[in-house]
Amino acid sequence: MKKELKREIKELEETKKKIESTMKSPPKGRISCNTTHGIYQYFLDGKYISKKNLAQIASIYQHQYYSLLLPKINTRLTKLKSLLSNYENNSLDSVYNQVCLGKKQLLSNSIYKSMDQKINSFLSRGASIEDNDFKEKYPIETDIYTNQGEHVRSKSEKIIADELFRLGIPYIYEAPLNLADKTNIITLHPDFTAMNKSSGKIYYIEHFGKMDDKEYISGAINKLDLYERNGILLGKNLIILHETKEFPLNVKVLQNYIEEFLVD
Repeated sequence: MKKELKREIKELEETKKKIESTMKSPPKGRISCNTTHGIYQYFLDGKYISKKNLAQIASIYQHQYYSLLLPKINTRLTKLKSLLSNYENNSLDSVYNQVCLGKKQLLSNSIYKSMDQKINSFLSRGASIEDNDFKEKYPIETDIYTNQGEHVRSKSEKIIADELFRLGIPYIYEAPLNLADKTNIITLHPDFTAMNKSSGKIYYIEHFGKMDDKEYISGAINKLDLYERNGILLGKNLIILHETKEFPLNVKVLQNYIEEFLVD
């Protein structure tokens, strides 16, 4: 939500700046128009203007239009900035933040969860997850560790994990996720389950690292299909990264995805 507010504020401020620059030297004259047999006719200070001379009056009406639009832009900017300020200074969370640590421990079952509580609950749930069958079936056979000391399966996964950690984004590596497949329940293990710590929204990050392998591609498509049938969609709550031997993980693309979905 904050990202959308910031984006609209930026767009409106840029629009306002452009409008104000065009209004420094306003053209003179007053435009009126009426219709005759469904055809529009334009008049400048009461004098008829032919179609070939419409450009002459367009700038005049543009100025009149901007003079009506600008106050509305200013009003909307004021409201949006006030709303953004309320988001960034969450008075609800401030109540929890002011409580001493000992008392915070007594609030684990409170109805309202502050963002800190949501993040701690998310991370603690991840720390308690064990899926020994998955680990036994798919052991990690590398000597690659993230900056947090997590054992991961590839250099690309280390890059992803380290970037999430650098930006302070809460995440869990290979957390089990139960999804419905017709009458069955299938457990997937997204490479990363991450939380936007402003909105609390959960995103699943999959890194498809062998997209030049036909068998691997088939498995990736099946996994995507299962995600989609369970409402986990690209551009909504699913982030897909990919690479081949010829085209390694694009770190800039990774950063763009993080900036778009996980950072406000």
